[in-house]
Amino acid sequence: DRPQPRPATPTPLAAMPACGVVASLAVAFAAMAAEGTGPAMRGAAAERRAAGDMRRCELEGNPQVCGTDGCTVLVGGMMLKTCGEYCSEAGLGCANGWQSQDSGCAAQSTVGCDARLDVKKLLCQCRPPWNASRMEQYTVFDGANCYAARGAYEIGDAEELDTLESAAELCDGKRECEGFVVFQKWFYLRSNINLLLCEMYAKDFRDHFTMYANERRMAKRVAAA
Repeated sequence: DRPQPRPATPTPLAAMPACGVVASLAVAFAAMAAEGTGPAMRGAAAERRAAGDMRRCELEGNPQVCGTDGCTVLVGGMMLKTCGEYCSEAGLGCANGWQSQDSGCAAQSTVGCDARLDVKKLLCQCRPPWNASRMEQYTVFDGANCYAARGAYEIGDAEELDTLESAAELCDGKRECEGFVVFQKWFYLRSNINLLLCEMYAKDFRDHFTMYANERRMAKRVAAA
């Protein structure tokens, strides 16, 4: 079922020079990520390979494909090996990972991309390279969940989309949209984003949220305030 948005009103972004918005967030999140208490920020092009068209994964070793996205697979030989490492070996990024139920395609528990477990098989969801032409505007905050009353206004209902680029295109087409949150297969458009007020999860949190923030639009709003 489609997750329901949380109703409430967020606190607006505190006034600061537009040029300092992203820099201030980067400093704050770098400190939290280093301590393992908050999200990791991914802005470099190399890190941005961790997302993209989820229908075009080319995975080695003939793994068992689970689901219809073409990128979620049941992988053997995963003793003390992470899904992130598996996806990286194929030149891809990692979206998520699960411990499988009865060594099949059913997920038993979410373990994310960095867990090293004493198990032979894991369900891993990889992501192919970014489409840089549209996604270059977005900074990625792993473990950040922004919603009403916690750092953002909500725009409409959750959307089930195939690619990050589709979500970015949808956001870019709405004047007020400044980014979107990804949770599993669901995308949530957001405006009036203040990442310092969002919920921040350590990377081993079971439910993996990722925030994609459009730096240019955020800075433009702050400058006009």
